[in-house]
Amino acid sequence: MRIHIPSEERLRVSTNRERVFIDASTAPFEECLTIGFYSFHKQIIKSKNGLFQMFVFEKNQDISDFDFGYWSDAETVWQSF
Repeated sequence: MRIHIPSEERLRVSTNRERVFIDASTAPFEECLTIGFYSFHKQIIKSKNGLFQMFVFEKNQDISDFDFGYWSDAETVWQSF
């Protein structure tokens, strides 16, 4: 699937329950793509092999019990807490 975001427009991408979502937007001349993350819950973004993965948690207990699996050795590039 290919999605084009016109100049100065915004697109919301979410999961079915909209528990996890981001907003993507473009600048006036489409020279950049901005991704907005919102910290309603605790979020961690990890990077590994050129890919980024965002994990969302509702409680601290969820984080300590979570098995990151493939992402367990990935670099944490941002977290909201």
